[in-house]
Amino acid sequence: MYFYLYMIIHITSIPGTGQTTQYKKIKKIFNNNNTKVYDIDNFFSNKDLNHIYNHNDINVRVNRWKTHIRNKLLKTIQHKNTILIGDLHKHSPNNKPFNIKVDHKIFIDVSMKDAVKRYFTRAYKNIQNNKFLNDIVNYENEIPSTIEYKREIEQYKKWSKINKYKNINENKLIEHIKYLLK
Repeated sequence: MYFYLYMIIHITSIPGTGQTTQYKKIKKIFNNNNTKVYDIDNFFSNKDLNHIYNHNDINVRVNRWKTHIRNKLLKTIQHKNTILIGDLHKHSPNNKPFNIKVDHKIFIDVSMKDAVKRYFTRAYKNIQNNKFLNDIVNYENEIPSTIEYKREIEQYKKWSKINKYKNINENKLIEHIKYLLK
């Protein structure tokens, strides 16, 4: 009889601080026969979101969302080391993160100054896109104020601490993953 040992690593951070950039770096280095790397942003299609939100009751929407996340994770994690990158409140009907059972939890530690700078630089670039600008004008999208975003940063940091995520500086992230996978 053979036993297969594999681990699940979840990496998250504050929205807008470079998780997608880190995903691309990590995927390039670690995605192979023994390890698979996934961007949680890709867990949702428009069809998925329509199903989740096609109900008036918030509890039903939250349950549909959690079921969708669980099903995606079950399909994703198949006897290989798995690295999940992204925030698990993405598209959550109640905007609360979903705590998953993983072997290693990593929170990419970014300073408040860098987080705010990156977030609003990205927002500015998005405004250059006419569709995004039209969405804002038509109340279909918004850019939070600095105060709102700083509150969100504090909530994320508090959530990561409560859920026992290890704070790792973004410059030491690859080195730390190599250590975990050896």
